[in-house]
Amino acid sequence: MINLRTSLVFFIFVATFSLNDGDNLLDRIVYEASFLYTLVAAFGVSMMLSGRSLHLMFAVWVLGLTANLPAEFPLNLGIDRDVFGGFMVWTLLVPMISRRLD
Repeated sequence: MINLRTSLVFFIFVATFSLNDGDNLLDRIVYEASFLYTLVAAFGVSMMLSGRSLHLMFAVWVLGLTANLPAEFPLNLGIDRDVFGGFMVWTLLVPMISRRLD
């Protein structure tokens, strides 16, 4: 069931994933991503995070934000922004995979 917390997380991720439109993580993965792809990605991440702790939501948000910023910003930290996107995806998928294997 979608509650207020999940809805708030959804809107935060829509804003995060639509940041830097034209050069964000979705545009690098999908050829000419549209706003529909942004909505689907934000909905998927929100559903994966619903019921999770607040620190995990914050970690995924920070990784997603850093992966979608302009290329110069994460390079100041010495790490490519695609690495941040990879960490975000693995932060979401590893708990799901480990629960299935147990």
